[in-house]
Amino acid sequence: MINKEVIYNYDVFISYRHLDDEWAKWLLESLETWKVPKELVKKGFPERIGRVFRDEEELSSSSNLTKSIEKALIQSKYLVVICSKETSKSKWVEAEIKIFKELGRSDRIIVMLIDGEPSESISEELRYIDTDKKIPLNPIIADVRDKENQKETKQKALIQILSCVLACDFEDLIEKEKIREKIILINKITISLCILIIIIFSIILIWKHNKVKLSYYNDFVYQYGVPKGIGKLTKKQYHQRASTYIFEHKKGILKRVKRVNSYGILDKNYNISIWIPEIDSKGNIKRIICKDHNNKIVMIKEYSSDLKIITFQNEFNLPFIFNGNSTVRYKAEYDENGYITNELYYKDSWNTPISDKNGFYGKQYEVDKSGVITAEYGINSNGNIIPSKEGIYKIKYTYDDNYNLIKEEFADKNDNLIYIDGYDYGYSYIIRDYDINGNLIKKSYFNENKQRILKDNDRPSYIVYNIDRRGNTTNIINYDENGILFLDINYEQIQYHTCNMLYDNRGNIIETSFYNLSNNEYLSPISSSKYKMIYDENNNIIEKSYYDKDNNLVNCFNKYSILNMRYDSNYNLIEESYYNTNKEPTVYRNNNYHKIEYEYDDYNNLIEKRYFDIDGKLVVLNKYGNEGYEIKINYDKRGNVIEESYNDQNGKLILNNNKYALKKIEYNEIGLKTEESYYGTNNEEVLFFKQSYYIGKDDYTYHKIKYKYDDLGNNIEISYYDTNDKLIITELEHDSMFIKTAKIKYEYSNCNLIKESYYGINNEPINAYSNLGIIKYEYTDYRAVTNLIKDETIKIKNIIKTSYYDKDDKPILNEYNYHAKYIGNDNDSEINIYCGTNNELIINNEGNIAYSIANTYYDSNNYKVRTLRTFGTNNEPVIYNNHCFKFVTKYFGNYDIAESECYGTNNEPILGRNGYFKYEGIYDDNYNLVSYRLYGTNNQLTLFKNNYARVDYKYDKNNRKISAKYYGTNEKPVMNIWGYSSYKITYDSKENAVTNYYDDKGKEIRIID
Repeated sequence: MINKEVIYNYDVFISYRHLDDEWAKWLLESLETWKVPKELVKKGFPERIGRVFRDEEELSSSSNLTKSIEKALIQSKYLVVICSKETSKSKWVEAEIKIFKELGRSDRIIVMLIDGEPSESISEELRYIDTDKKIPLNPIIADVRDKENQKETKQKALIQILSCVLACDFEDLIEKEKIREKIILINKITISLCILIIIIFSIILIWKHNKVKLSYYNDFVYQYGVPKGIGKLTKKQYHQRASTYIFEHKKGILKRVKRVNSYGILDKNYNISIWIPEIDSKGNIKRIICKDHNNKIVMIKEYSSDLKIITFQNEFNLPFIFNGNSTVRYKAEYDENGYITNELYYKDSWNTPISDKNGFYGKQYEVDKSGVITAEYGINSNGNIIPSKEGIYKIKYTYDDNYNLIKEEFADKNDNLIYIDGYDYGYSYIIRDYDINGNLIKKSYFNENKQRILKDNDRPSYIVYNIDRRGNTTNIINYDENGILFLDINYEQIQYHTCNMLYDNRGNIIETSFYNLSNNEYLSPISSSKYKMIYDENNNIIEKSYYDKDNNLVNCFNKYSILNMRYDSNYNLIEESYYNTNKEPTVYRNNNYHKIEYEYDDYNNLIEKRYFDIDGKLVVLNKYGNEGYEIKINYDKRGNVIEESYNDQNGKLILNNNKYALKKIEYNEIGLKTEESYYGTNNEEVLFFKQSYYIGKDDYTYHKIKYKYDDLGNNIEISYYDTNDKLIITELEHDSMFIKTAKIKYEYSNCNLIKESYYGINNEPINAYSNLGIIKYEYTDYRAVTNLIKDETIKIKNIIKTSYYDKDDKPILNEYNYHAKYIGNDNDSEINIYCGTNNELIINNEGNIAYSIANTYYDSNNYKVRTLRTFGTNNEPVIYNNHCFKFVTKYFGNYDIAESECYGTNNEPILGRNGYFKYEGIYDDNYNLVSYRLYGTNNQLTLFKNNYARVDYKYDKNNRKISAKYYGTNEKPVMNIWGYSSYKITYDSKENAVTNYYDDKGKEIRIID
């Protein structure tokens, strides 16, 4: 049975009771996975021990277990017996020990004691070699009973077993094992650290990948519809600029673009402050959501799949209409880099062309490699380049290295600079200077000869902007072409040469003050010298107040001192209220309301507007109405107004001043108004009534208006109907005439109105005013009138010729005795030319002149001066309407008359039709007229037809007029033609005025109006 030449297939045979299976499994795994130390391997030891036999693993499928076990025992070098108190009860274990001893390997039996004492757990078979029990076995015992230090105990037991199997010193092996464990521990720690580093690094990479990355730019362009930043900025520069575009990327995808100030606050100075692009799975733009500084959706730009159609919608997917601009989509063309080079404007989803205010149906662009527009052109509905109404064929743009716009030029078709007149222009090109951070610090205006524009252009020659460290403009200074301070005027009629601004810690302007030319004191044609503003947490203005130079509250141009505003949760303005210098409720300007309330629907459409007086009662908009009302407005799904009603405090319909309670409006499928009709308090059809304030003129009356359009959306017909839906003749004011017509038809050329004709109730051509049946319009420039007038200084670019015809298209002379009139004006010049049917100069009987020329300039004291001259058919000077040939007006500011003088045809001083040569107005620091005086040709005070030579006015601290006195040439009080010499005005708390009149002795008198 025993073959001593056996080849050992197993280094260890594990014998155990099946109840001790967990220990057997541990030992098997530990022996098979243990690596021999490298020092022993170098000495010839094997790298690992051989296979380990465990009966359940190796014999579970055997049909002859006994023979299999005997074979395994024969092929095993060592026997490890797992001993417990119950081991001796296992016949199987006892048999395995016996067979191994019979093989002569008693010295290779190892005991692993797992519980109990040796005397009770080690069986008789393990104590003796022979059956007679004379030769003791004394096997090596690997003790694992210590439960408290089991890990260490098990490790020691394993080494004991291994030292026997490998035939090496136990102490040496355990020392080497400790060293290796340390190395393994170090390696594990190192590996763990490496893994940890890798994990941390991966987390950082993932975090960085998922983190919103910010980049800062001077501006941006659209590339294939997606915003692309231009003019890269540092974070430091961003904190020193008034406005910066911040691009937010996440996972390499653009998530948002914000326009912010240097404090990181959304810029409220623009309609849009946030752009959120939405990209499809292929990386193409689908839409861009545009929001304001309140995070409120302003507009959505929707792109077609090929990016060629861009549709503008509001947050409710309705057409977006802003400031009356009804362009709701573009058709775009792109260059090879994805930048737009052509845009066509459409006003509906049927792609109906529409023009902008300049008459353009689209734009054509030249762009550089970065997508920046370097030139732009206007185009007509066919896509051909056309000049603007001002004659601009091309606008050229030049940028610095960081894409700041440094030059803007107007050019003609030959690429030559052209000078553009007009209120919005008055120059040929602009040059802009910037500081190192890109803040505007200077703006200069030049003419076509590359000279600074002159101060008589009604605009400064250059403007200097001083900037603080956060990029805020702290003051603005205006200069003329000689570097002398220049008076400009802002939208609130405040005239200044220097404007100073203060800011809060969010970049909001909280105070703006103005200075004059002479002594650096505040100056304003209205009463205020500065205004202050308070903001809510979203940087919306909630209060604006006006002050004089001593920081006292004063009334502004609109006769109030403080304006308060409130907003709803959607940031819609819901209330405006007005207060005087005592912070008490007051009324707005010359109206009778103190407060306006606004209400909106779920689409943020204004649906109600209510006006209240100081006592909180509903009032009409002016002092001439009898009852108060609130205005309610309804809209269709496109946002068009379809109903407007007037209601009393109980919500019942009430007639307004035009004698209707309800207005209804209808639109065609592309959103153009087709019908407007009027109804009473019971929804019955009524006539719209508009009172004429001209004596002898009829009132406007009609129930319904209908509109028709051509394919380009031009209004080609307006017709008026009564309550029976029949055409009705109504009277309309038109060009100083009151025409009577039932229908007006219009004709166009390149969308410019060229003809209008009038029709009666039977659709027959009629003469709507005297013998007037047709009006024609031509658009030209100064070259069309050079053969009529001899003033070669007139170079007006935009002149309209209006001609009159009867219903049969025959030229006529209108009631003022002319057939055609040329009208043109720019910043410097204004002409009115009257012609007969053969285009010859003719005397009109309204002013008894053939033409007039008005020129505007600034004198040496910087006063604006306007000179009006009138001429006859032979270009000879003539007296205008029995007044004078030349009328010279000097203005204090832009509007208040400081002086006016009358001259005859030989430029000699004359008495005008009112009986004086010269008018002189005197103003206080608040631009209140405190006195005016009338002079004769000898420059001495003179009585004119109203029987006084001088008037003096006084004002209270709120700049309200409180008295007036009339004087004669001897500086003594006189009685004027109205029967009094002076008056005094007192005001109650509700701004109601009471006037008392006095004679030249100071005695109160009664005046009957």
